[in-house]
Amino acid sequence: MGASWWFTGIIVLVMVLFSWFVYPKSDRFVVNPEEGMKAVQRDARQRQITAKAGRNGFVALNFLFLVVTVYAELSGVNAIPVSFVAIGVAVGFAVYLVSDLILRR
Repeated sequence: MGASWWFTGIIVLVMVLFSWFVYPKSDRFVVNPEEGMKAVQRDARQRQITAKAGRNGFVALNFLFLVVTVYAELSGVNAIPVSFVAIGVAVGFAVYLVSDLILRR
């Protein structure tokens, strides 16, 4: 089973394009040239946004696992496929990225 190679390639391409075009414009770091070697750093607002986006992704991941567990319990399934875990992690990561971008706007 598992993901096919072309689907994995599409996901990697989307993540690379996202990182290339969207993240540099997201105001993720504060540049203070007078700081010298520590010129690029995150301020308190950036750390709060990252923490909140991480919490959102974690809550989405746990909610999805809860839904899968309840479904498996009600339907009498004895084993949950590993692909559900992979999908859950991908959804949690996507929620983190979208939440991070929305909170920075």
